[in-house]
Amino acid sequence: MSNTQGTFELTVIAVVIVLPSLVGIVAYLLVPRSLRDFARKNATRYDGSFSQRRWERELRARWRYLGSVTIVPLLILMPLAVVAALMHQWVVPVDLAVAAMERFDSDTEQWKENLKDSSKGDIGAAHHSWADASGLSPEVAATWQHSMWQAWPVVIAGGLVTLVICLLMTAQVYNRAFGQYHEGVVARSREYLEVDLARIAVDSGATDVS
Repeated sequence: MSNTQGTFELTVIAVVIVLPSLVGIVAYLLVPRSLRDFARKNATRYDGSFSQRRWERELRARWRYLGSVTIVPLLILMPLAVVAALMHQWVVPVDLAVAAMERFDSDTEQWKENLKDSSKGDIGAAHHSWADASGLSPEVAATWQHSMWQAWPVVIAGGLVTLVICLLMTAQVYNRAFGQYHEGVVARSREYLEVDLARIAVDSGATDVS
């Protein structure tokens, strides 16, 4: 069980890190090539010279955009990961939960029989053995089994609802963050152009700009 525990914990950590990272990568790839080129051109002054300060400013704006998009799945996944870890340690190990779902049948009575199928391994007996090894009393194990049997539709429905909410919130945040990033790139381009033209005017002696 310790190996299973360690593997599960590593899987949870990987999911919490990888999924938001994938969202960030997708958000970056969704930025049009023309806008990325526009942002890079912002780092070039009107006379063709490169501005490190402007380039760093563009990078900070891009990281703010990507951070805004990845924060939603991260904030949702972190508490879910904690709940999953607690369930794995104190209620039912993830391997037994997966095995139970693999034998799922829309007919409740048939599903019960599938769970008791000794040829594939009795899930109920395996859970009692796990509970005994974990220091849980048979009464507590039986209570957990009964509770899980009654609550599984709610758990699945809750998981689907959470997934939909996460997707909708991520899409909403993405639209807002992308709009702000796009507007920022354009606004900075205008700002830089005004600064460069004013500097050229000063250098040429055409006007006095403080």
